[in-house]
Amino acid sequence: RRLLVAYSPLESFTTSDLVSGAAEANGEGIQVRTVLGTPDRIHTSRGDKIFVSVNGRSTKCSGLNDRIAKYMRDWLPPRRHPVVHVDVWCRPDLVDWNVLPNKEKMRFQSSQLVGDTIEQSLRNSLSRSTPHSAAAIRRPLQGFLNDKDSFHVRRGNTPLPYRRIVGQAFNTYIVVESNDATLLMIEQHTAHERILFQYYLDRWRDSRCVWSPPRKFDRAILPLTEDDRNVLDDNGFDIEIDENTVAVTGGPQIALSWADDDILTVVKYACSATDAEHQSSSMAKAFADISCRAAVRNGVPLSKERINSLVSDFFSIGAPPVCPHGRPTIAEIANDRGLSS
Repeated sequence: RRLLVAYSPLESFTTSDLVSGAAEANGEGIQVRTVLGTPDRIHTSRGDKIFVSVNGRSTKCSGLNDRIAKYMRDWLPPRRHPVVHVDVWCRPDLVDWNVLPNKEKMRFQSSQLVGDTIEQSLRNSLSRSTPHSAAAIRRPLQGFLNDKDSFHVRRGNTPLPYRRIVGQAFNTYIVVESNDATLLMIEQHTAHERILFQYYLDRWRDSRCVWSPPRKFDRAILPLTEDDRNVLDDNGFDIEIDENTVAVTGGPQIALSWADDDILTVVKYACSATDAEHQSSSMAKAFADISCRAAVRNGVPLSKERINSLVSDFFSIGAPPVCPHGRPTIAEIANDRGLSS
């Protein structure tokens, strides 16, 4: 009820848009239940819709809220925040209510353990959010394809959450039957974009090599300084700077095949970060732009092999059902709703 009231501006928001999960720290007397809005549909522009209650009492715990927001970040479109209620039950001796006289704030004796249990509960909730998200919990992936017909992503051994691939519609959507009799429409461009984005994030620092010949840019286009050289070195690039030219002489192996525009993009984003804390977000923005340019376009017919590869890779990477820029990737048609709905 609290989440429905908190998100009342969205008229179509109902209990069907909520998912729940639970987790327990065995032997530690900690139980957690989470209820949240499905992240591909329910989110806000402000970070004030995270609610926490401990032993039935609403409270505030800034460190806990920050951890929940950080965990949910990868599941949401950019600059959006989750709608979550977390209910924690634990032994009284694990809670210190004496932070403020009015008891509005508290702290846990073992905040790390409570945080871990909350993350497990969130993970369980997210696994129920949509039929396709059962595979959307991060897991180790092994090997990757690297030929012209593949979508270049590492694969795992976990069973995939669909029965069969029906085919391609309008040279834009891949139609899939899920394991629970839901029809999924997967947009090929945004799905491939997410696959590439995740691959770049996961593999960026795997191997560094010499680029021969080096990529050379006019300093008028890429006006780097010696300080920038140190930043780029931290991000895997070897740079030589002279009066008129910037030469990229080495870098991550996965960037060897990139076009010059892609190299410029990642270098400029890396140098734009004001401090180390913002480096990862800057690189993620660069990978999002590069992935969008490289992904297969809508309107392009795909062979059966490429369709199978795209769908398998998309579910194997365990990523949110949105592209890196926040566009939805999957639409669902429930079998029990029929065409009339």
